[in-house]
This record gives sequence, C-alpha cells and structure tokens, in this order.
Amino acid sequence: MGAFKKERKMKVYSQSGYKYKNTATIILKGDWLETLGFKPETPIRVECEGGRLVITVWDEIIAD
Repeated sequence: MGAFKKERKMKVYSQSGYKYKNTATIILKGDWLETLGFKPETPIRVECEGGRLVITVWDEIIAD
C-alpha cells in the first residue's frame, strides 16, 4: 500500500430507502479502513457532533 492519506474527499450519494424514498448514503471502502482497525464485521459506533460524523470501533458486542 502506498502512503497513508489522513484526509479523503468523498460525497454523499442518494440511494433508494424505505418505500423507495431517496435516502442519503455514505459508502466507505478500501484497504485504508483495515489499516485503521476497521476490519470486516467490526462493530462500529457513529456519533454526530456539530456537522461531523465520528466513527469509532465499538468495543462492546452488539446483539442482533
């Protein structure tokens, strides 16, 4: 993997949601996620803070 980028520019997409209503969608993918500890099946927590989304690994097991 090349040099690690601390910042990435993306956009919010629109995707069909409940009753086919367009819903804001953010897609994050790439090897860089695993570099940061977000491996597949890792539970995460998303917090909303003044126009920012903060995504962290959730240490607690999430029950279905």
